[in-house]
Amino acid sequence: MFCSQCGHQISENTKFCTGCGRSVSGEQVPMSQAAPASNGKQKIVTIQDIPKIKLSSIYREVFWFAVMFFVGLPLIGGLISWGLLALVDYLETG
Repeated sequence: MFCSQCGHQISENTKFCTGCGRSVSGEQVPMSQAAPASNGKQKIVTIQDIPKIKLSSIYREVFWFAVMFFVGLPLIGGLISWGLLALVDYLETG
């Protein structure tokens, strides 16, 4: 038997087509009446076929701004504070 949707060959006790995933219970067409798929090959979906998530440039800019704001700014502020405290301590002790 063949799937009526994609023409993939399926066994008689199959509930879903292994070629397209369509439910084929009660819809199977005998081999003599169905034509196989146009190219005769089964398409195998691989992980490379799934589109990769790409961040737009605006998201990259927002990400780096957040990194600089939450990491860089406190780091610079801490260094300035430490430097000023060290300077005050040096000036007080002579």
